[in-house]
Amino acid sequence: MGWELINAEAEALFGVRSSVPTMAARQALQPGCLVGLVFQIHRPRGVREECLWVELVERPAHRVYVGVLACDSEFEQQLCRGSRVAFGTEHIASYLELPPAH
Repeated sequence: MGWELINAEAEALFGVRSSVPTMAARQALQPGCLVGLVFQIHRPRGVREECLWVELVERPAHRVYVGVLACDSEFEQQLCRGSRVAFGTEHIASYLELPPAH
């Protein structure tokens, strides 16, 4: 059992996924944005893919981002709201920029 992140960039390149945001857009994301990451979840009866929203909380100088899950997985108990996830630009399948809080 367990999970791993799907390389959305490679899947878009090979036509598996329709598209991903441009590299420039993915590199410009700032803390507070929501990013869509595709998790490949290994189950006893096979593999499932699930797209989950992750809030970007750290954007270090190197290419590894850190976020927290904004929702719970339907298939993996370890993937629950608030869980920390490290990821790279290649894993970002989509994103939402939230309006600033007033």
